[in-house]
Amino acid sequence: MYDNYTGVASELFKAIQENSLRKVKTLFEDNNYENVKCDLFGYTPLMAASKLSLFTENTVLINYLIEESNIDETDNEGNTPLMELVLNDKDLCLRNILGYYGKEMDYVNNQGDTALHIAVNQRNSTSVKLLLKYEAETEIKNRDGYTPLMLAVMYNETEIASLLLKNYADGDKLYLNGSSMIAVAAKNQNFDIVKSLVKSEADVDGKDENGTTAIIYASKFNNYDA
Repeated sequence: MYDNYTGVASELFKAIQENSLRKVKTLFEDNNYENVKCDLFGYTPLMAASKLSLFTENTVLINYLIEESNIDETDNEGNTPLMELVLNDKDLCLRNILGYYGKEMDYVNNQGDTALHIAVNQRNSTSVKLLLKYEAETEIKNRDGYTPLMLAVMYNETEIASLLLKNYADGDKLYLNGSSMIAVAAKNQNFDIVKSLVKSEADVDGKDENGTTAIIYASKFNNYDA
């Protein structure tokens, strides 16, 4: 793993991998590492640490890196440290860093994804809950035209869709092909999501790309409770 690290900060990355707070502190005190990017992917020390399994076991080291690093720095793919934590399912670390973010939480990467999009893509309901607790924006569309709720419906992620709707995500936005989310959920035979969308007052007459409504799908699949 060390082979990815180049330049003066290689010792810092090694210290992080060893989970050594003492070494990390010494290196930060002797050098200016706030904006350092010293590996092939443009990772800062905090980003690199998010990828290490040991990182979740030392909250003191986590907090130290958060306080000493620029949390708005991005890697070569436009991901912030927050996004890297979500990508690597580091929920404990996520709790520690969220308090440092304001509107920067909704920064978009090169794919147009926010941290909330990434959490849905990871199918990680815990990350979604944490981001929503800190008021992550639910209505941003990524480069493909998807809001986080659209992704949750498409992936049949019932719990995540419910969480987003409870946090006032708009259930009436349309996919790029003109399909409504309620019709897509019904077509996928996920009538729990359909019920959540109905409860949030989504338009029950919304159609998919074939012009079929959720009611027609419910009848087709013999689901009369939706």
